[in-house]
Amino acid sequence: MSMSLYDALVAVGLARTNDDQPTLDSASEQPQSKKLSADDFALLQRLADTFPACFNLRRPVPLMPDLDMMIRQHLDFRLVSVTSLDNVLAFVTGRRPYCLALTRKGARRHALDGTPREPVEPEVRQAASAALVQLKTKRKTAKA
Repeated sequence: MSMSLYDALVAVGLARTNDDQPTLDSASEQPQSKKLSADDFALLQRLADTFPACFNLRRPVPLMPDLDMMIRQHLDFRLVSVTSLDNVLAFVTGRRPYCLALTRKGARRHALDGTPREPVEPEVRQAASAALVQLKTKRKTAKA
């Protein structure tokens, strides 16, 4: 019997079960979970199908800051839960490959259609570099 992608992600700890709760970053009050519930994972799949240039987890691109509002204005996503969309965006933007994409020289933010727009701001690039260090430290601590 083959395992679904969601079940495989649960098995390696990248997807949340419905019992897990996202953690909140007190500074932003937005979910900062590395794991997704089944509903959030389904939303991520819908986003990847609809906007493949923006939601490719293997080759992420820097996203526009107001991308969440653009998604909510899209006809297919008007009824999507704000919390669910925030969980998915926190998952996508909190991963190491996304942080690396932000730090690349000449990186540009992308619109929903995948069109490169404005360059990534220097302060965002620095914050992404700091996040990469934090992720590396967290990974080393977890292994110990």
